[in-house]
Amino acid sequence: MLRKTLTTNSNFLATSLRGLLPPRSLPATYFKLYTSFLISGLIHATGDYVLYHTFSKGGALRFFLLQAVGITFEDGVIAIFSRLGYHKKFIPYKLIGYIWVFAWFTYSMPTWLDPQVHAGTVDERQNFSLIRALSARFSKS
Repeated sequence: MLRKTLTTNSNFLATSLRGLLPPRSLPATYFKLYTSFLISGLIHATGDYVLYHTFSKGGALRFFLLQAVGITFEDGVIAIFSRLGYHKKFIPYKLIGYIWVFAWFTYSMPTWLDPQVHAGTVDERQNFSLIRALSARFSKS
């Protein structure tokens, strides 16, 4: 939902720093990436502020900056594997990508959600677990 707004702002900032960041260069690309996620983190941190009345308890900013770190790491791994001769035509390429995204979210999501859970914003009755539902269903039989 915010992609166009975030990229427009980060592109503007990168263009403003044209003397320091040559257009279409690797530093400019990563500047825009980190700037977009920083702005997104700040937007989401306002929700943390509403919840905690302080910016120090929420994890939104940390979570969104971690996404940029994850993308940077992923780009590095892709570059290494491309030099080793593995390209997008490599059969499990997409599967590895899906596993990576799942693993990264599993690692990074608690930095944003744990503070919310400890603040009591998650009601146990609202949690739905397919595993719990199936387990309850089959344990009655």
